[in-house]
Amino acid sequence: MLSLHELIGQIPHLALHAKSSFQTLLDEAKSTSLYVDTIVADDWLFGIREMLEDRERPHQGDLGVTVLIEYTYLQELRKICLANVVPPILIISPSPHYANEELRKISTGLSKWLTLQYANQLFNQSFRDLNEVIYYTADIRDERQLIRKISNPDLIWEEGQSLERKIELKLFAAEGGLNISGFPPELATSSPASSLIIHEMAGFDVLAQQYVDDEILNLDPRVSPYHWDGYLWSLSHQAVFIKEDQIPRFKEETAIARILDLPDMEWLGNIPTEKLIELRAQGRMEEMRSIIRDSNKRLKYEDPQNFLALAAEIKSDLETSLRKHKAELKSSVRKDRWRIGAEITGFIVSGSITAASTAVPLLAIPAAIIGLGSGVGSIKDIIKQVRRSRERKAELPNRPIGILWDAYQRKKT
Repeated sequence: MLSLHELIGQIPHLALHAKSSFQTLLDEAKSTSLYVDTIVADDWLFGIREMLEDRERPHQGDLGVTVLIEYTYLQELRKICLANVVPPILIISPSPHYANEELRKISTGLSKWLTLQYANQLFNQSFRDLNEVIYYTADIRDERQLIRKISNPDLIWEEGQSLERKIELKLFAAEGGLNISGFPPELATSSPASSLIIHEMAGFDVLAQQYVDDEILNLDPRVSPYHWDGYLWSLSHQAVFIKEDQIPRFKEETAIARILDLPDMEWLGNIPTEKLIELRAQGRMEEMRSIIRDSNKRLKYEDPQNFLALAAEIKSDLETSLRKHKAELKSSVRKDRWRIGAEITGFIVSGSITAASTAVPLLAIPAAIIGLGSGVGSIKDIIKQVRRSRERKAELPNRPIGILWDAYQRKKT
């Protein structure tokens, strides 16, 4: 009998592997599944079970609160996980590398190697191992000294107008991460450089685990927004493990998933889960995919550095389709009103029905009158026009582009 991981590796549809917190997974699954068939996500609670069992671990209470919050969000994922659709939208599975000690050694070794390369570039040093990094950063006692030591500010991956602001945000994130990881949070104040490096090492550990797991599951990664910059940076270093003359590139579906995750696209999370499941059950996702297919083809030839320009293009393509849908809605309403108005006017002019009778609901007009029309159609035709108009009004919002339009209208301003 095939194992769960072997079965996942045989999924014949477009699928991506995610290592996301349950707190963000629902919105990520909604947006990603508009283009990709299946998202395979790590069971985050399974992954931290060893930390939960470590009674000697500091700040165990903080981790317990985090687990309760994650479990609450996991309950919200039940509907999309258990949806009766083929292929499945979301599969939550234990990470393969947690079940195999040798695989964990590989991912740990890769994350340490990436951390060493990162520290060398960040501080413009030639550290030979992580011990040298630890000794070096331990002497950096405050943020001002840290800023002076940084040689490559582009490696501080945070949103901010200045390096000072980016460092502030990075250290804030690092302090929270240290609490959960078990490292003493005092590192954030006693040695901000050490805190920063440990925080980045944790991020590289997630990426390294994903690289290993993706090989086992035969999937491409769905990279979380917070790890995206680290992922792009790590791509340029993977050539060491592959071929020196090979330039690694992100996969097309991985890039599309990230584009649908950008802040300008966060309104995709407004799509109701029920609507998403309904579209998938009816096999009606092709319309959405076709919107960005032409742009998707370009991803095969794009350098990772051009990602943001391509993201802007795809965003523009999507918004153009939404504006076109809005225009179609208005045009459809105008045409229906014109047709129905013309039919009724024809009756009035022809004398087949008096002007006074237009105030009477159509369905209440005596059957003896229905069918009169003097060559301009019958009242039955008008009733059919009204019904068709109502059907079109009900259908348009339920098309994939209509559902997107409704979510777009409700986006945060």
